[in-house]
Amino acid sequence: MGRHGRIIQFWQSYTGRMIFGVLAIQILLTPLLFYGILHFVERGFHSQFIDQVRNNTYLYAAAMHPSVGEENIPKQISVLSEALFDEDLVLAEFIQPDGSVIRPDSDARVAETNFKEDFKFDEHGDHIYYIALQLLDDIEGDLLGTLRLGYSEIPTQKRIFVAYRYGALLAAGYAVLSILMVIFFGRRLIRPISQLGHGTEYRDW
Repeated sequence: MGRHGRIIQFWQSYTGRMIFGVLAIQILLTPLLFYGILHFVERGFHSQFIDQVRNNTYLYAAAMHPSVGEENIPKQISVLSEALFDEDLVLAEFIQPDGSVIRPDSDARVAETNFKEDFKFDEHGDHIYYIALQLLDDIEGDLLGTLRLGYSEIPTQKRIFVAYRYGALLAAGYAVLSILMVIFFGRRLIRPISQLGHGTEYRDW
């Protein structure tokens, strides 16, 4: 019997059909299962990033508020400069009610950027999450200015890529392990069935 015939005979056997069935199930279900899990993981990364950005923005706004109320521009620049020590922060500026912009000199690399406030992760495809927060007078409620910050989304995107890579490796390992288990247990199961069939043929003879 040639190699082609042995392959056909194997796939027509009980073990072959079991392997084919498990393989079909793995091909259909494994990608859906792991994609669904990784999709929720990705959304978790997005939510965590946005929550952290909003918390940090409120903290920076609280630090800016006293100097804004005192109209202390050097102090405002100092607060913005200290904020830029955050490695994820790429833009920090304060817009006064008259429209003038206060920003530290170290932020000149993004001074001419088109600010578009984001409400979702990677909303505008520029890999920067822009957020704006108005500062109001504690007594009168008048507008003192607007703090505008921009956070890089690239570190979070890298973590998501790593999660998908490990997820793909895990899915492949799961599929291979399932097939190996089917081969192993399929052969152990088919052996006594074959022996029982041979015994029946012998008694009929």
